[in-house]
Amino acid sequence: MPSPTLALLHIAAAEPNAFLWTPGFEKALRERGDFRLLTNGQGMSKERLLKELQQAEVVLTGWGSISLPPELALEPGQVRYICHLTGTMRKEIPLEIIRGPFQVSNWRASPAGPVAEAAFALLLASLKCLPESLRAKEAGAWVTPEIQEITGTLQGSKVGIYGFGVIGRRFAELLRPFGCELSVFDPYADLPHDVRGVQDLGELFGSCDAVALHAPLNDQTRETVSADVLARLRDGGILVNTARGGLVDQAALFAELETGRIRAALDVLEPDEALEEEHPARTWPNLIMTAHRSADTTWPRDPMRLAHYHVTALENLDRYARGEPLEATMDEARYHAST
Repeated sequence: MPSPTLALLHIAAAEPNAFLWTPGFEKALRERGDFRLLTNGQGMSKERLLKELQQAEVVLTGWGSISLPPELALEPGQVRYICHLTGTMRKEIPLEIIRGPFQVSNWRASPAGPVAEAAFALLLASLKCLPESLRAKEAGAWVTPEIQEITGTLQGSKVGIYGFGVIGRRFAELLRPFGCELSVFDPYADLPHDVRGVQDLGELFGSCDAVALHAPLNDQTRETVSADVLARLRDGGILVNTARGGLVDQAALFAELETGRIRAALDVLEPDEALEEEHPARTWPNLIMTAHRSADTTWPRDPMRLAHYHVTALENLDRYARGEPLEATMDEARYHAST
């Protein structure tokens, strides 16, 4: 481990995010340098904010941090590296900083395992009719013909994957022991020999029993899971989305779900916020919603335990201290593509 010489700084907008700033992570940072954590950055003047930032060599950002002032790119002071602990960074890091004289990194692939696990769990929960079974028990029934009719198995099932990046590949690895027939739509990915590539989403949805979304959200992918595409999914078929709600025409999906024809398990919505209390989707037995929690790794509770995003950040800090290339670096093209 490098000697503790780095000047490290995090400025929280209000109070530090408890999931990021754990005793274990703060201890690891202090082993690497002089770490300062300031609170209520939103109440600081721009002059003081710049002065505090300019004294650090490494600025750590993430959930709950201040938005870095664009002026820092013109007056960087001692700042050389912006270590973003989480994924999307547009709220905390303006484009001027990406274009500035800094190295910038984020967590990139570190949440792939937890998100793939969540997609796998949601697929199984839908396939085994867990929501329907729980509601049946609450209503006094033991089993219903409807549940018996659509309860299935992964063995030999046809599963489609939209987007075959790091998370999509990890999801496929979880499915392989079950002997699923895997199909993928991703025009930019090199596919392994045991995965069938398809030409478009219509073919993917029309040939699979279940489809999981792992594509990024951009101008080319927004609402590509349209009403026509959803109509291709077989009766009782399953849609799993742990990626971005904007990939789906949500009105069209809700129209399909309201009829009961298909099932869905959604970790994300568009916009990504809670449905109003009286929204009928809250009561549909063929819909699971998990409130964008798929990347959470907060249990078991151990204040000294390091989460995946802590490990990624610490490894990059060690690389930086040794003068080695960083991983998960951010340039302007990736910044625009990131969601």
